[in-house]
Amino acid sequence: MSNQTQFCEFILLGLSEQPLTQQVLFGLSCSLYLIGCLGNLLTILAIISDPYLHSPMYFFLSNLSPLDICFTSTTIPKMLLNHLCGHTTISFSACLVQMYFFITFGAADSILLSAMAYDRYLAICCPLHYMTIMNFLQCALLVAVPWILANCISMVHTILMTHLSFCTNRIPHFFCDLNTLIKLSCSDTQVNEVLVLVLGGSMILVPFVFIMASYIPIAVAVWKVPSPRGKWKAFSTCGSHLCVICLFYGIIIAVYFNPASTHTTHRDMAAAVMYTMVTPMLNPFIYSLQNQDLKSALRKLLRGNHFAKGQQAPDLAAHPPLYSPHLQGSPQPGPSAKVRQKQVQGLELQNEPAALLAASCIPHFLMAVDFVILTDDEGVRRPLGRSRWKMMTFLHPVSDLPLSHLHPGTASMPRANLSAVSEFILIGFSTFPHLQLMFFLLFLLMYLFTLLGNLLIMTTIWGERSLHTPMYLLLCALSISEILYTFTIIPRMLADLLSPHRSIAFVACASQMFFSFTFGFTHSFLLTVMGYDRYVAICHPLRYNVLVSSRGCACLVAWSWAGGSVMGLVVTVAIFHLTFCGPNEIHHFACHVPPLLTLACGNNVPGVALGVGLVCITALLGCCLLILLSYAFIIATILRIPSAEGRHKAFSTCASHLTVVVVHYGFASVVYLKSKGPQGLEGDTLMGITYTVLTPFLSPIIFSLRNKELKNAMKRIFLSNF
Repeated sequence: MSNQTQFCEFILLGLSEQPLTQQVLFGLSCSLYLIGCLGNLLTILAIISDPYLHSPMYFFLSNLSPLDICFTSTTIPKMLLNHLCGHTTISFSACLVQMYFFITFGAADSILLSAMAYDRYLAICCPLHYMTIMNFLQCALLVAVPWILANCISMVHTILMTHLSFCTNRIPHFFCDLNTLIKLSCSDTQVNEVLVLVLGGSMILVPFVFIMASYIPIAVAVWKVPSPRGKWKAFSTCGSHLCVICLFYGIIIAVYFNPASTHTTHRDMAAAVMYTMVTPMLNPFIYSLQNQDLKSALRKLLRGNHFAKGQQAPDLAAHPPLYSPHLQGSPQPGPSAKVRQKQVQGLELQNEPAALLAASCIPHFLMAVDFVILTDDEGVRRPLGRSRWKMMTFLHPVSDLPLSHLHPGTASMPRANLSAVSEFILIGFSTFPHLQLMFFLLFLLMYLFTLLGNLLIMTTIWGERSLHTPMYLLLCALSISEILYTFTIIPRMLADLLSPHRSIAFVACASQMFFSFTFGFTHSFLLTVMGYDRYVAICHPLRYNVLVSSRGCACLVAWSWAGGSVMGLVVTVAIFHLTFCGPNEIHHFACHVPPLLTLACGNNVPGVALGVGLVCITALLGCCLLILLSYAFIIATILRIPSAEGRHKAFSTCASHLTVVVVHYGFASVVYLKSKGPQGLEGDTLMGITYTVLTPFLSPIIFSLRNKELKNAMKRIFLSNF
């Protein structure tokens, strides 16, 4: 059947047509959306940053949270945009895309909840086989299957929808709902309705039945636990998941499993608000309030570190081993104790040989020593690996461990060869412990806006044919270099702000330096090429298409990238051929040249520092001088234009580029040409933010605000698609 659609766009009527009600709904919807996104992002960050939560249960939860974010982002931003701009139209293709992703994320959410129920069933009913069954491959498979099935179901509905014709283009909803679109169709929708019933019912009922089948054995197993404390402890591991299931399926049953005569437009939209806004917003709160481990991880995340200095480690009772249900509290030895006591799988042992002997008696299917507590001579209990020792979480029999792994002193012994540094420690913003959370939120928002701004510029240039000129193609290449430059530094910096483990491997440090210098110098070279482009356009307009052709523009971009790669390679090879023999603490948030030079030793360090400095300064000053030379000719040409309107029009074509050049080289001059004061290390770290975070953040804003053609193109594309 051919596509008989009579309309190229639809009108979303939204939740209300009353202006006052729309303002209230906008504020409420925006608040729910932001709270939901923030809660799910905090859940993801807490699970990633806390090693205690690196288990299958939290692996599934870390996949459920992005699903909730994507599910809400499919509908709510469009609804908020409609409230703000007053443009309630949506194109037919955009409507189908929204419907496709809405069904995909909703179906994947439902199926993933059943996978989490299976995980809880194995953990409570088959604890001895849990780690064998729920290995990494099995977890990845249980996450991949919901995505595959959800995409297949959504694809079927979307393809069938393209074959329908519609009598009206007014959708009485705030998003493109499948059932609402079927009701608006003039075609025969019997096949669509049958598939909605079959596939939709299977998507909801099959996971629900599977979840019930999992929780019945769980309830029986929990009931057989003799002690009330054991029952509560076993049930608490699945209490949050059970609450989310009741909320998710309770709303769906209330919406879809009632007589059709009771369905009204307002009731359906109110129900849609519940499962598109309220449920994803409540999920992270349910998990964080009902789950003690996640709650503790969130507290540590918001404090900015894990087991900070002077902070006592958590009690073993709060984080029990997976296979030690009879764990007893260890006695606290006094200050005179001379023998370290160890708890291995709930056994109190007095020395290392005894520990190995007892561990070897544990049955072979016990796959892990989950937690080891050391008590030092002062009676302070320390978790193994959180301060001086290395964390011991094993996925092999304990009897295979070498004796050295149970000696805490071996992990803190100094290296015999001090010149062979295998890793560095990025001090970063650790000197501002109380500001780390604020820095994290600020830099995260600036990084996201940087990515969004540059992606919008690239999308606009490629989508608008009138912008397919050398000037805007160079701007597109500049946006790519900014995205890659910030991606090299900022994600690592954000992770270090949340984690106390700020070490970076020697090779990773060299890679970061290479890519940061490559993309940084490429950025400078592209700014120079853009200055040359403006010079030819204003000073030699009749020869512009000859001197700056598409082929010539591609060559200039390629030479810029090649020059940046050469600069990055030269600097990186020169720095990392030095010998590092002193402390390995880099007083910066990235592998930067000046702090690395202070860690190097040898007679060739001053020569390398001078050579690297000369190469970098020569390249940057050369670019700056070429840009200044181009603009000297540009200004001279503009001043010869007789009319004021002509001068303004000519200058407006290069105003945004000139502003970015001033910002770029202005910050670079402040950073590298300032005098070194007594607070040089902290000052260098803070000043480094200007060219790694602030300048890339300002560039897309300057280009989009100062360039009228780009601004108008953005408005046209934005309004045509949304």
